[in-house]
Parts: sequence; C-alpha cells; structure tokens
Amino acid sequence: PTDAPGALYSVESMGVIRNAFFVKKDTTWRYTGIDSFKGLRFGVIAGYVYDDDGPIDKYIKNGSEPEVQVMNGDEALERNIQKLMAGRIDTLVEGDDVMAFNMKKLGVAADEIINAGAADVEKSLFIAFAPNKDSTKKYAQMWNEGIVKLRASGELKKILDRYSVKDWKQPEILK
Repeated sequence: PTDAPGALYSVESMGVIRNAFFVKKDTTWRYTGIDSFKGLRFGVIAGYVYDDDGPIDKYIKNGSEPEVQVMNGDEALERNIQKLMAGRIDTLVEGDDVMAFNMKKLGVAADEIINAGAADVEKSLFIAFAPNKDSTKKYAQMWNEGIVKLRASGELKKILDRYSVKDWKQPEILK
C-alpha cells in the first residue's frame, strides 16, 4: 500500500517479499547494515520501494553513480543480473523468489549468485486496484474469493510449485 497510496487494495495478499542482497558466488562482501554499502556499486530498479522509506530507500535516494546504479524498464532486473555477472555492479537487491525465477529464466546457475544478507523488512504484497473505476470492488472481491478457493482446492500449490515458490500462508512459511 505504500507504493500506491489512494488505491483500493485486496484483502488477501498475493505473497510476501523480503528483500535480500545478491552477489557473485566468490564475493566475500555481506550485508551487515547500510554502512556496509560504502565503496560498492549497488544495482536497483527505478520506482521500487525497498523498505518503506527506511535506510535502504534513503541510501538509494541520496546516492549517486557509480555507487547507486538505477535501472529502468521492463527488464530492469534481468539487466541488473547481467551487470552483476559481468562485474559492472557489486550487489543488487531483490526478493529471493523473484531472483531465483529470473536467474533460471536467464540460464544463470543457482550457485553462481548467492544471497549476501537480507534486509530486516518483510512485506506482504497486495494487488492495487484503481480507486475511481466502477469495476474495482468487483475485481477486488474476485481476487479475495479466488485466492481462498485456489488455496483450499490445492490449485494454488500447483501454480506456485511451477515457480518453486512456497505458499506464504502455510504454517511452515509462517514460522
């Protein structure tokens, strides 16, 4: 909801994300807080909110090239992964599941890029609906009812399994 204030949001979330910092496998750097970015080239995506205007977002806002490299466009993450592999950035920030999916899509082996530490913020993800459309409430209700039905029938698990993603509301995930 902080990404699009004023929108109507679904009641049922569509997942959770905890941003992590990724590096090439032989890199010794690990995320230990905002001060650990000093001297690094950090790849981010334009318009993303990483920690609700917390220290990471403030670092990005106040940073300049070459330390903070902002990527735009539909394939921003893919290009950041390529820049990381080519040594043009030192780390990038992304959710674990999103990163794993995109690495697989690009043919990057799972052990070529590793998680170097996670941010402390875990966020639930919601679908935002345009607040001024007549169909908004109908679509929000369809989502809310649909996700509950998919979970109850086992269909949601089948969909998530195709992407190697765990259900964010299952007991083993909530521990």
